[in-house]
Amino acid sequence: IDISETKQIELDTQALVESTIGATGMELFDGIVKKLCQWLECDCTLIGEIVQNDRIQSIAMMQDGSRVNSFQYQLGKSPCRNSIRNRYFYCPDKIMDYFPDDIWLNKLSANAYIGVALEDRSGKNIGILCCLSRNRLTISQRNKSILRIIAARVSGELERMKSEREKHRLEARLRQSQKMEAIGTLAGGIAHDFNNILSAIIGFGELALREVEPGSSIEDDIQEILIGGKRAKELVNQILTYARQSEEERMPIQMSEILKETTKLIRSSIPSTITIRPKIESHAMVMGNPVQMQQILMNLCTNAAQAMSDSGGTLCLEITDIEIKEKKDDSW
Repeated sequence: IDISETKQIELDTQALVESTIGATGMELFDGIVKKLCQWLECDCTLIGEIVQNDRIQSIAMMQDGSRVNSFQYQLGKSPCRNSIRNRYFYCPDKIMDYFPDDIWLNKLSANAYIGVALEDRSGKNIGILCCLSRNRLTISQRNKSILRIIAARVSGELERMKSEREKHRLEARLRQSQKMEAIGTLAGGIAHDFNNILSAIIGFGELALREVEPGSSIEDDIQEILIGGKRAKELVNQILTYARQSEEERMPIQMSEILKETTKLIRSSIPSTITIRPKIESHAMVMGNPVQMQQILMNLCTNAAQAMSDSGGTLCLEITDIEIKEKKDDSW
């Protein structure tokens, strides 16, 4: 009796099992798809991961003796969907009779299919291991069991790699958090030093204001210095708030005054082809942070000015009171 074929099958099976013992990661996956193609004499073998619940993203794939990268497969009504739903699906021939609209099967001219679902320790589907052939695919019960064992090995390695990715992601977040903490500490130190400089500017500015003649141009200049110094001090307080070294302060502010100051500041930084038209119809008080409010207005004005930088235009700034009436029903 010629047992050459039987011995060769045993050798191929042994080589396939041994290929799953020492290897890990992509080395394991690439080795398995290559060995499976040889072992089952099939044309395509895929190890894929489920993404977004309706697609398969290839991890390792061998087709017609060549490695295929970045293959994506929409599950839809496909044999892979059956494999995932039932944990196992085998069709020895005429697979296209059951799935005539499957693009992958049509492109490959597949005739036979076998697929095993990949599951994590909790039983959740995480991927698939499948083989396709253009010829009839005959698999013994023993080989089916071996295929399931290989799928379990692939599932364990895939779950391990996912855990590693999650670990690296958490480590990256921790490093980013530590960087932000260091930046906050640095910002706090700079803000304190800058506060000392501003104290001298504001202090000597107030002393100089007592020495000048009221109503003179020098008094106006010193007043502008003091206004700028106080705004800078509020900005420093914001930096300290970011550094978590002080609490954000909210107070009653008059938006009309903030708008007037913003108009003066923005006028010097935008093209002369843009006309600024302030319209103040409210002097109401609101609770907020004056520096943040001014920053919001400055950003809005800067964005509007950039949109009109080529042709020019009119920048309208309007503050008005709006009365919000209570609705009598719950419909919106």
